[in-house]
Order: sequence, then C-alpha cells, then structure tokens
Amino acid sequence: MKKGLKQEEKIVCRLLAEALHGEMKTWQAGTEQQIGQKELIEPELWAKTMKIAENHRILPLLYDVVKQKNLLQGAAWENFERECRKTVQQSYRLLFLSRFLTEYMEEQGIPVILLKGCTAAEYYPVPELRKSGDIDLLMRNEKEARQACDALAQKGFVQEKSLANHHINCVSPDGICVELHNMLAEPFDKSEVNSYLDSLIPSCFEKKEEREAMGVMFPTLSPPYQAFYLLLHMLQHFLRAGFGLKLLCDWVVFWERKMSEQGKRELLFMLKESGIYGFAQMITAVCVQYLGMSAQNTDFLMEGAKLTERITESFMREILEAEEFGKSSKDRMVIPRGSSPGAFLREFHHQTMLTYPKEKQYVILWPVLWVKMLFGFWYRNRKIRRVSGISILKKAGERGALAKHLHLFEK
Repeated sequence: MKKGLKQEEKIVCRLLAEALHGEMKTWQAGTEQQIGQKELIEPELWAKTMKIAENHRILPLLYDVVKQKNLLQGAAWENFERECRKTVQQSYRLLFLSRFLTEYMEEQGIPVILLKGCTAAEYYPVPELRKSGDIDLLMRNEKEARQACDALAQKGFVQEKSLANHHINCVSPDGICVELHNMLAEPFDKSEVNSYLDSLIPSCFEKKEEREAMGVMFPTLSPPYQAFYLLLHMLQHFLRAGFGLKLLCDWVVFWERKMSEQGKRELLFMLKESGIYGFAQMITAVCVQYLGMSAQNTDFLMEGAKLTERITESFMREILEAEEFGKSSKDRMVIPRGSSPGAFLREFHHQTMLTYPKEKQYVILWPVLWVKMLFGFWYRNRKIRRVSGISILKKAGERGALAKHLHLFEK
C-alpha cells in the first residue's frame, strides 16, 4: 500500500487551499517547503505540480496564488494566463446561456432549477475561474424534461443520444451541452434510496430560491438541498470511475458561508434518510485535512465519525488518482459497495438494469440481459478500449474496499 501523498500532491493541495481562502487556514498535511518563491521548488517538481492541477481542471483557480507568488515567468506564465482567460470567457458564455435557458423555460411554463454551474461558482473568491463545460437544469419529472427538450429544439438545440437514465442531453447551436435532469441522481443499487430521492423533488421546487450568481438572478436550490445535491453529485461519480479535486473545491467554498440551524437539521435528516451520512463525513474530513476547510461550520456533520488519518488519506489518494471524473486510466469503471463476490454481483446486476431500462421490467428476461451485459463488457473493454477485465475487476476491488468505510445506504 502506498504511504502518504507525493510532494507534488501536497503542494497542489496547499496552493489550492490558499486559492480557495485567500489565506492559509487549517492545513494539516503540509509540505516542508515554503511555497513563496519560485526557486524553492525544483523545476521538475513544479512541472509535476502544474500537471496535477491541469489534469484535475483546477489550474485557473490557482491564478491569483501563482501571480502573487511569482511562480511562473516568461512563456510558461503567458500560456497559463491564456488558459485562465479561456476559462473566464467560457464562464460568461455559460452564464448568459443559463440566464436564457431559465427565462425561456419560465416562458414555456416549465418550472426549472439551475444546478451547479454558476450557482456553485458564486461561492468562489473569483467565480469566473471555476471551470465548467455544460449546464444542468432540474425539472420536476420526465414529462416536463421532454417538454423542455421539445421547446429547446425550436431554438436550434439538438438532442444527443445518451446512456444516462436521469437526464436528457441537448446541445446548443454553438456546441454547449445542456442536461435536463428529472432526478437528483442516476438510480443507485438500492430501490429504497431511489424512492426517497424521488420524493425530494417536490420539496426542491417548493423551497427553491431566487439567488444572485455572478450578478444574475437564478432559480436555485435552497442551501440544505444545495449541499445535499453537491454530495449526491460527488457520490454518483465516485461510484462510477471517480472524481477529482474540483468537486472537493465546491464543497470547501460552499461552507465558507454559514447555514441556518434549521437548514442544518434539514440537511442532516436528508443525509441520514438517504444513507449517505458516512460519505458526507468522509468528504468533510478530507476537505478539512487537505484543503484548509474550516471545521467550525461543518462540525455538526462530524458527530460520531470514526475516520482515522489512514482512511482519509486513502480516500484522498483515490481522488488524486481519479483526476477529473476518473479519466486517468481505462481500468477505472464502476465501484461495488464492498470487495466481496456478493458486492460484485450486486453491482453487475445494477449496471445491467441501468443498461436495459425498458427490458428490466420483465424478470424472465434477466438471464438474457446478464449474458448480453457480460458479452458487451468483454467486447467493449477487450476489443475496443484495449483493457483487460482482470485489470478492471482488480481496480474495482481496491476501490470497493475503500467504499466499505463509507457505510453507504445504511441508516
């Protein structure tokens, strides 16, 4: 087992902590080097540090820190500044498209809530530097999501084929993907959890707020629902190929603002009812330990937590290895909730049901679907992606062992 974070990973975390707060706070996994002068970091180490930031799509977030500390010069600085400028331009493109979409849906009589995107960026010291590539809208049900898709078609948007069961992809004339969600997350492998999440949709709309983001008013989730959704989004990616530092950053900056006591009670209730309380504790612990998040505003989440430094370190290594949405390696796919044969079979069945949403209602067809799924798994990975099934199963087992510490979907 690997021990500790690499030096370049520690430096990324420290720079990121400074960027998210403007000053150092509680950062326990520090590096011995003082990151204040470029010459104190060896060129090779600095190159590795910047590569990590680039792979996690957080490079623009470091703009102010890199500039103030004079960590880049010459052509390297010009390239870095150019990349950050692109991010700012994209942020404004998404901002104005988000405004158009929410207003247009209102005109069509379709209630909508803007998820993540501009509303998540608003919590950052410099919102424009949070990198994003698409727009997510929440609808009350599938019928209204379909209506929204039809309405967008009249504006030149094209529906894109997708295997997702919880949203419809529509692409704008200039190539921006808009996801029309009718669920808070893709179905998990426990029906009780899925039913509970479905039951929350009406409350999301009853309690939605009009809030300013980057100077524009948007319909958004209320704070406790916003926090809950940020965790669901992380969990969904974690149970697939994984997620990187960017989503952790959203959690850190969200808690720079205080939540009301009533909001905290609402959030805790949802976390415990959905069985993701342990996941919330892990995310919070990692953010406090590695990204300087203040524990003061989130101590109510950590009651009864039994997370050792070894466990949180393992989880942080998993996040660092995953990079953005688990794209770091081909053998990263779904993760079972454990490492036992039963956990693998449960996940295999779950993925089969997701792949064949229409056929799954006929139980008699399940054996046929399992065979098709198994053959498809072998063909896609062996013949197309050129990665062995053994490698995928080994990686899934390693990640599944880590997932046991999260006590997912347990009340």
